[in-house]
Amino acid sequence: MLFFFYFIIIWLAFLPSLIWLWFFLRFDENPEPKNTIARVFLWGMLAGPIAFGLERVFIYLADYLSLRSGMILDLGFIGIIIAAPLFEEPLKYLAAKIGYWESPSEFDEPVDFMIYLITAGLGFAAIENVMYLLRDVSQSVGLAKGLINGGFLLFGRFLTSTLLHALTASVIGFFVAISWYYRRFRLFWLTVGLILAMGIHASYNYYYYYFIRGSSSLTGISSLIGFLSILLFLVIFIFKKISKIKSICLSHYLLKTKIKKVKVRKIYD
Repeated sequence: MLFFFYFIIIWLAFLPSLIWLWFFLRFDENPEPKNTIARVFLWGMLAGPIAFGLERVFIYLADYLSLRSGMILDLGFIGIIIAAPLFEEPLKYLAAKIGYWESPSEFDEPVDFMIYLITAGLGFAAIENVMYLLRDVSQSVGLAKGLINGGFLLFGRFLTSTLLHALTASVIGFFVAISWYYRRFRLFWLTVGLILAMGIHASYNYYYYYFIRGSSSLTGISSLIGFLSILLFLVIFIFKKISKIKSICLSHYLLKTKIKKVKVRKIYD
């Protein structure tokens, strides 16, 4: 009975990510292969434990250095506002890159960058939801209360944290798409996207940690949802604009790159 209960809990934790994934995929006029979407989602899930582990190491090192130097550091601030955005956003990018790079022939539109980054971000959010839901349910007294608390938690994360991961990932995806048109400055645009995504993530975490956490302020929560809603409408607007841009012919570009590499090898061999 207990095993079945936790099995249901884990599957419920995936619902917020799956609902948002369905929502965003509707904006792709040329749908991506389901197996590629599933693979990128799984890579995003794998990025979760890696990010959480790196964040713990980062906090441990900060604590160690503070003890050695005699400085007093706010470890909560370091962990949530600095470490979380610093590790989670680049890892979502890497998850998407590894996942879709295995099928470059399917990657032929600028909007694909945003689709795959969002998919990786939602995979990441799914694992984060599992972690928080299991912790919340385990601290509840009784299965019924655990389900009720878990339901409220998932609904709240559906409107906030899960959406945040999708939106920050889409920001990275947008700037990666730009970088393919300005290839000489690709690293610059990628860096801009990562920094902006980390800034949004850090701002969200800061507001939540210092103004909402531990309180039931409807004003604070409404402001947070309002901020994410504005960002969501902006992302949808970008989606519609970038969908009209002609194909970037990435697979053809990669093929030409491989041919050039072969020619170079022949010259130097």
